[in-house]
Amino acid sequence: MQASSNIADGLLVQPWSSVTLGDVSFIAKACFQDTCYGLLISDMDLVWYEEVDSDILKQRSQKLNKRLKAAVPAFFNHLTEIICPLLRGERTGATSSFTCERQLNQLVIHVKSELFGVPFYWDFCCSEARISMVSLHLVGPFLKMTLALQQQTQEFITLLERKDAEIQDYKENGAVLSRERLATGVFNKHAFMEEFLAKVMLSYSQTCGSIFVTEATCSCCRCVSQQARDVRNLKDASRELRWERRKGVYIRTARTLHSSCQARSGSQKKTSCFRR
Repeated sequence: MQASSNIADGLLVQPWSSVTLGDVSFIAKACFQDTCYGLLISDMDLVWYEEVDSDILKQRSQKLNKRLKAAVPAFFNHLTEIICPLLRGERTGATSSFTCERQLNQLVIHVKSELFGVPFYWDFCCSEARISMVSLHLVGPFLKMTLALQQQTQEFITLLERKDAEIQDYKENGAVLSRERLATGVFNKHAFMEEFLAKVMLSYSQTCGSIFVTEATCSCCRCVSQQARDVRNLKDASRELRWERRKGVYIRTARTLHSSCQARSGSQKKTSCFRR
């Protein structure tokens, strides 16, 4: 129970890493200790998890490596030397290879390497992770990071708009740019967001494949772009409506003033006639 708690705490502070096993891309995180390990891996469709203690490792290693005799800590150290460089994005040794396959509700990762000059085989048998674990390690952190990036983006947009206003003030007061190549256009938030989303989705489709870009994400991107256009159109329509209302007020005010002036002029004429 204590080992399981240590693995859960250790796994929580580990970052996600992008790994390729065979021809399949995953994101994964792992926590290796002296007598146990935990592995969490996802293809962005499902999430799998395996936790192994010394008893399970001893039984599985004896089953897969009948010719190899070694202490349990040696197996843990060897697995650490294989997996940790992979998660750091480093190349694994020439003697190590990985393949994966799905078996019912499991993801099985086959590992082949050498230990003490003898072939070593290992299978990571990962079962589907609980929803609470997926939320804790994947959904929750991604949402928090998304919110943080949105806030950062909004702060950058506000700063750019203030810079544009500052530059415009300089221009209105006679300032001239000494080098024309440094000139920039006025920042358009809506156009920038639409162009940025299009570039991001194109980049993902070229580098990450179908794991990260699906029809659903493309539809979401289109919906966001359409929503931005709708909001902009509504703002433009609202601005025009306010202008029309102001224009109507101005016209009515002008008419009222004109009528008042005419009435006042007529009154003055009558007064002058009475005086005469």
